[in-house]
Amino acid sequence: MVLLSHRPPRPAGGTTAPRAGRAATRSARLVSVLQAAAGGLLTETAFPDRSWWPMAFVGVALLVLALDRDSPRWAGLVGFVWALGLFVPHLYWANEAAGVLPWLALSVLQAALVAVGTTAWALTRRVPRLNRYGPLPAAAFALVWAAAEQLRSSWPFGGSPGRVWPSPRPRARCSPSHG
Repeated sequence: MVLLSHRPPRPAGGTTAPRAGRAATRSARLVSVLQAAAGGLLTETAFPDRSWWPMAFVGVALLVLALDRDSPRWAGLVGFVWALGLFVPHLYWANEAAGVLPWLALSVLQAALVAVGTTAWALTRRVPRLNRYGPLPAAAFALVWAAAEQLRSSWPFGGSPGRVWPSPRPRARCSPSHG
């Protein structure tokens, strides 16, 4: 359970020395970043190459645990690291199709858009009624996540290329993924 906890341990009877508190905070932040990176990599394994679909739940759960802090900048960084863990291996096909620079640029851009969503989540969590346990924070997270996904699906380059490519089958044009 220590790996899942982000908060520094509370002192038993008083305050800790500032140096010890900073070391605990650094350690907790390192754990958050490692959780985010592991969560992104695990989420990538849920996609069709490996199709270990339960890993999507584990990967997103690790992201949510890593987003335990209230700082929007920190949430943006954690989301960016999580998304790099997801998109760098997931978008490898862009390396084969266009080269290393476009592949990395697309991965970083997608990660930045996820970071916008996690920053928005950190700001949303500051609403007093959402700072409780129960279904309301989960619903708020889902709403913020869906809004960020909507942004990623339409920008950059008009979103997913599957929506732009013509299909020889008339019915396939109705499906965004032509699947």
